Amino acid sequence: MTDVRGSGVAGEAIELAAPAPDHPLRRAIADEVHARPADEVATPSRVTFIAILVDRADRENENRHLSELCRALGHEPPAPGVVHFTARSDALAIKWERHGEFSGFTLTAPG
Repeated sequence: MTDVRGSGVAGEAIELAAPAPDHPLRRAIADEVHARPADEVATPSRVTFIAILVDRADRENENRHLSELCRALGHEPPAPGVVHFTARSDALAIKWERHGEFSGFTLTAPG
């Protein structure tokens, strides 16, 4: 460990841990997180977040259900192959994001 020192609350010397080495995938993961920024939510609003574990074998069923939900609500469904999608109307915003092991749905309505 690198000997790095700092000042504590009362000015006493404290030893700080050396920064962890960069993981080879850190940049790719950080870029993915920033590619999907959080939506702005007006107040007052009602927000529901649902996380669903989805096996890779069930991805096609997930796409079909999402497309059906969008059509039922009057939205265009997501294009094939996308991994995040947002549709908005005055009554409801739907945000869907596919992650490695789960998918997240955020539903936002005014009020």
